[in-house]
Amino acid sequence: MSIPASDTEIVLDALRASRHQSYGTARPMPTAYYRSPDILELELEHLFRKQWICLARAEEIPTTGDYLVCDLAGESILLTRGDNHRIRALSNVCLHRGTTIAEGSGHAQKLVCPYHAWTYDLAGKLLRTPLVERAECQNLKLTEFRCEVWGGFIYVNLDHNAESLAPQLTGLTTLVTNYHMEQMTLCYSAEQTWPVNWKCLAENFMEGYHLSHVHQQTLHATTPTHLCEHFPPGPGYLGYYSRYPDSASQRGTGHEDLTDAEKQVSPMFSVMPAHVAGVAAHAVMYLLLQPMGVDAVHVKLGAAVFDDSVSEQRKEEIGAFFERVMSEDKTQLTRLYQGLSSRFYKPAVLANANYEGTVLDFYHYMDRVLNAR
Repeated sequence: MSIPASDTEIVLDALRASRHQSYGTARPMPTAYYRSPDILELELEHLFRKQWICLARAEEIPTTGDYLVCDLAGESILLTRGDNHRIRALSNVCLHRGTTIAEGSGHAQKLVCPYHAWTYDLAGKLLRTPLVERAECQNLKLTEFRCEVWGGFIYVNLDHNAESLAPQLTGLTTLVTNYHMEQMTLCYSAEQTWPVNWKCLAENFMEGYHLSHVHQQTLHATTPTHLCEHFPPGPGYLGYYSRYPDSASQRGTGHEDLTDAEKQVSPMFSVMPAHVAGVAAHAVMYLLLQPMGVDAVHVKLGAAVFDDSVSEQRKEEIGAFFERVMSEDKTQLTRLYQGLSSRFYKPAVLANANYEGTVLDFYHYMDRVLNAR
């Protein structure tokens, strides 16, 4: 009697099979890809603990002394802005007895553990150990993780041996450089928990097939499905162009480097695995994803504007619009995730490259990481 294949074997085999699928023959992944705890464990270990994960915007810690605490695959990460305006990612765990040092965000010249007042500078060096005089404390330092800033976004990698992020994004940098995301200013931020697998949301944000139907009242008029255009993926990114109809008007001021053609399109991109964004002349809107189990994802939503002098009302309108669009997606993805539990779900086909090519690109990325572990 044959032994049934495990969820892990089923998913890894399906990912390997995707290598031989074209944009015209690709098929969706099986249910276990989204609902198996074993697959999630592989993702936590090989994606979230070894790949570049976006945690914040650089303007969230704009001045020397600012800090921000983030979670990354169960690790508490302390982002600091120190001397020379340098951003660092430090372990937020005191070297004494393991207390988390900081919470939330704030401003401080030194980092003081709330338990026994062990004190660190903004680079993580241990400065003070009250009533403890031990030679081995002289050169102690909080663990520092790899940290890079690209496009105004802060990325952290827990793997000290990982390749640098920037070379993996060379092609994407060329596509979006004239939008100057690094000069944009955060105007909206929110955190939510959605009852879906994190990959469902990553894939949804990165495909234009649903735009005209799900977002009939919000996005269809300016970014209809039929004008979407897939662009080739790179080592660390994938995406498509969301083009505007000729009749669409400009939604705000952009950088002077932008060409007329660039003003009429939004590059939609993913810095894999868990950062998805859409940039336009006037703003960038993005999601930062962290799994909270197979059936829940923590979502950090944000929007940043190029022209920070626009009215507060306009900034609020941009945030409210983004929330409305995401609410429409949340409704559909909740239904999708419920449907994936059916014993009778049989994956059919994906739409062509311009509409769902990015989904196949994402499968190829997952295959490279999970099957090469």
